[in-house]
Amino acid sequence: MVGQDHDRQAALAVLGLDPGANSDAVRAAFRRQVKALHPDHCAPTPESLSRLAETLSAMRTLESTGDDLSEIEIDATAARQGIVRVVARIGGNLILRIPAGVGDGDIVTAVGSDTGVRIRIRPESGPITVAQPDPGPDLSGFVERFAAPSPASRFAGWVRRRPPAA
Repeated sequence: MVGQDHDRQAALAVLGLDPGANSDAVRAAFRRQVKALHPDHCAPTPESLSRLAETLSAMRTLESTGDDLSEIEIDATAARQGIVRVVARIGGNLILRIPAGVGDGDIVTAVGSDTGVRIRIRPESGPITVAQPDPGPDLSGFVERFAAPSPASRFAGWVRRRPPAA
């Protein structure tokens, strides 16, 4: 475990992150570095290709060691009723079946895995009010003018209905 922790810290250092970085920060730093170092965006020098290889190696290390305990934030209603969520992690997505009555700080184990995710409950902000849509201007006149046949279409209809000349 000590070796894994050292490998993880070294990989995070390659990505320019602190040891406490979460999976979202790791993903963002990886994408940023790969985009900057990719041969399509910069001249492929031995130094840039070496740094790109280090970045890819660091990401593979982080994928193999897994990241620290993830957190997911849910609202109080979801905590009372229970909910199913998908959490994106470095090694792949986790499906969480959060039971009804879960508490703040509880750890829920992912389906088909022994990986745990800490639950954070967002406090309720009060009653939810639904705004009524603004009816806006009366559109009936516009619709009638828009749907009414234009002079050109009326002429085309007259030409089609006109009896052929003898």
